[in-house]
Amino acid sequence: MSTASINDWQEAVSADGKKFFYHKATRISVWEIPDDFKPPSNNSTIENSDWKEYKTEKGQKYYYNTVTGVRQWDIPAELQNLQQSKPIPSSPINNTPNNPNGNSNNNSTSPTSNKVTENIQPKEDPIQIFKNLLTDNSISSICTFEKALKQIVNDERYQSLKTMSERKQAFLDYQIDRKKFEQEEKRKKERKIKDDFIQLLRDSKEVTPLMSWRRASLYFEGEPRWEAVEVERERETIFHEYIMELEKKEKEQLLINKKDQMKLLRQKLETDSSITVFTQWRKVREQYEKDDIFQILDQFDFLTVFESYIRDLEKRLDDQKRVEKEKIKRECRKNRDMFREFLNEKYLGGEIHALTKWKNFKEKYENEPAYIGLSQRTLGSTPLELFSDFREELETKYENDYKKLKEIYKETEFKYTPETTVELLKTAFSKHQNFKQISEFNFLPYLEYLKYKEETKEKNLAKKRVSHFKQLLSDTKTISKSSTWDEVKPTLETKKEFIELEEPDRLNIFNSYIEYLVKKAQEEEEGNEEGELILSPKKSGGHDSSKKRRSYSGEGDEDRYYERDTHRERDRDRDRDRDRDRGRSYKKEKR
Repeated sequence: MSTASINDWQEAVSADGKKFFYHKATRISVWEIPDDFKPPSNNSTIENSDWKEYKTEKGQKYYYNTVTGVRQWDIPAELQNLQQSKPIPSSPINNTPNNPNGNSNNNSTSPTSNKVTENIQPKEDPIQIFKNLLTDNSISSICTFEKALKQIVNDERYQSLKTMSERKQAFLDYQIDRKKFEQEEKRKKERKIKDDFIQLLRDSKEVTPLMSWRRASLYFEGEPRWEAVEVERERETIFHEYIMELEKKEKEQLLINKKDQMKLLRQKLETDSSITVFTQWRKVREQYEKDDIFQILDQFDFLTVFESYIRDLEKRLDDQKRVEKEKIKRECRKNRDMFREFLNEKYLGGEIHALTKWKNFKEKYENEPAYIGLSQRTLGSTPLELFSDFREELETKYENDYKKLKEIYKETEFKYTPETTVELLKTAFSKHQNFKQISEFNFLPYLEYLKYKEETKEKNLAKKRVSHFKQLLSDTKTISKSSTWDEVKPTLETKKEFIELEEPDRLNIFNSYIEYLVKKAQEEEEGNEEGELILSPKKSGGHDSSKKRRSYSGEGDEDRYYERDTHRERDRDRDRDRDRDRGRSYKKEKR
């Protein structure tokens, strides 16, 4: 074939329309165009090689093997060897007047050379040329390769690919792309048909949410846009979807209108000053029964707006109460702090201590502003509770020093007198080694303790002296109900019991004793008048006088009342101490 002349080849068409080539001398027929018969091209051909050089639309070089059909970007090794053995002739386009030898010079800065290079257009991809040929002939994706060849074989672009395998591969790629294109076109067409169908429904005023499918079929029969949807079931589906959309829009619009009316009703309720948090629904309904909004809105919606407004009023009222309550709490807290500061001030000033009683404190300071301000509050602690807490703290501190003070008092042999002051007590205790361990605020309560102890001792001695004198009167048999003090006094003035008492006390006790004898005699006389049996002193065992003595001297009325008060006070102190201990243990557990 290489020795054959180009004039010996002829182009012919077979009976089925396929193009083939026939050589006159050798009588050889081939489907592919022979190299000798190919028209000259701008592709770079390489002698003694099956590889050919091409350029893409962007000017990028690639290499194609005419025998194997392989394409690659990198220069083949065969071409590299040929280029090393024999330089590739430069393109005639570079043989400019500035370069008469035609040698390639990449570093040349000649303006003429740059201008010529810029005018060079890269060769189009042969595969794309072949695909464009198929597209121009409207070859579908389901067409066979043989049928496609009949339509494109006479086009010169058919020769862009040299081998049949290349054409078939390009055809398969084209079919894939064409199928995607056809599917997309089909979707667009179906979408347009559906949009036109929906637009038909929108343009018609007869279409409402209440329209049935049967009525719509009769109404739009013969309409092109209606008939464009060929499948009856699909047409019905689109119609029902549109009706559902209309129903949804209608419901949304109704909801918007209802919200607007409810908002307008809320504004009316807010401007009505007669409606308060205590207003009943029945009265509001009667008031707005003839209003236009009441006629438009459902009664349930009207009630919903009313309840929502009442809840907001209640919340607003609760917020006001909460603010007022917080204000009262702050004021109460402020009064408590002032009262605590007042207590601490009095404690530091020595006016109250661990043994101060609430009764004495209240009588002394109940007119103070700090006391009055706290006592008028209804929230929080009372003055008594704060005083008790403050006193417990002082008692805790005092208890730690009480034993030490008692020990110092015993070791220093200090004797308390009514004239003893805190300064004298500190001076007497200052000589002891434990003096510095005592808090200066605990000397006053200890002095009060010594004073109370001494007064209690004096009261007990006075009670004993009175008791002894009463016993003396009872034992003196010469005293009768008719005796006088002047008659009895000489008989008793030498007795110890007489000397221990003062004259006014002796006289008062004697008068009380005479009254007792008179009362006793009257009771006996009343008993005789009623017929009671009175035993003689001998038969009665002679215990009459002793009973009489015991009934008077064995504690008189005054002594019994005194002892009763003493016992009650002792019981109260014991109960108070027990309650205080319980309160301390509870506070410790709570902490």
